[in-house]
Amino acid sequence: MAEPASRVSYDSSSSMANAVTPSSSAETLQTLRRGIQILNVLCDAQRGLTVGEIASALRIHRTNTARLLTTLQADRLVIRDANGKFWLGPALSRYALSVAPRMREVVLPELRRLAEEFPVTGLLTVADGAEGVVLVVVEPATTDFFVGIRAGSRHPLDSAAGGIVLLAAREPNEADSEDVMRARKRGYAISRGRINKGALGVAAAVGSGPEWLEGSIGVVTLADLKPTMLGAEVMAAAKRVSAVLSELRD
Repeated sequence: MAEPASRVSYDSSSSMANAVTPSSSAETLQTLRRGIQILNVLCDAQRGLTVGEIASALRIHRTNTARLLTTLQADRLVIRDANGKFWLGPALSRYALSVAPRMREVVLPELRRLAEEFPVTGLLTVADGAEGVVLVVVEPATTDFFVGIRAGSRHPLDSAAGGIVLLAAREPNEADSEDVMRARKRGYAISRGRINKGALGVAAAVGSGPEWLEGSIGVVTLADLKPTMLGAEVMAAAKRVSAVLSELRD
C-alpha cells in the first residue's frame, strides 16, 4: 500500500509578510540613499535649509522630502528651528567621534606635543575616496597667530601635505605628481599655501591600525620654520604612532 504523500503546511499570509520583493528592496535602498543625500546637502550648506530648498537641491518631491526629514528628526540626525529650517542634529556627533577611535587615541598625544613645542596646528587626516578628511585638530597655546582648521573639513588628496603623503604611501602610479614622488622619497610631504595662504604644511603617513584607514599626522604653521626640521619631527611622531597601531591591529 502506497504511503500517503507528506503534507507541507503553507501559511500564505506569513510568507507574504516575510517576502522581500525586488521592488520593495529597491525602494528601501532609494529611501536610504535619499536620507544620506539630505544629510550631505545640510553638511555642505553649513546653514539651515527649508523643506523646499532641500527638495529643490535633490530634485525630489517636497512631500517625500518632508517625510524623510521627519524620520531623520525622530533620531535627532536633523533638527528643525523656529523658522522651519532644518540643520544637522546633535546625534551625528556620536558617529563622528566613533570614526577611527583607536587612531585618534594614539595620535592625539603626538599632536599635542607638536603643538606645544612649536607654534603649529596639529592634524590627523584620513583618506575618504579622492579626498582627505581632517578628523582631529590640536591648536597651539603658545601663540596668538595660528592656522585655524575645522575638524571635518575636506580637501582633494593632492591639495595639501596631509593628503599628498597618503598618495605617496600607496603603490607608485604613473599619474603620481612630482609632489607625491618627492614625498615618497623623503618620507614626508611639504605644501605651501595650498589651502591656507602663506601656511606651511608638513605631514607623514601612519599605519592603518585596527580600523584599516589610511591616515597621516601633520602640522600647519604660519611661523618661519624649516620644513626639514618639521619633517623630521613629524616623521618621528608618525613612526611612534605606527608602531602602536601595529600592535593594536595584531
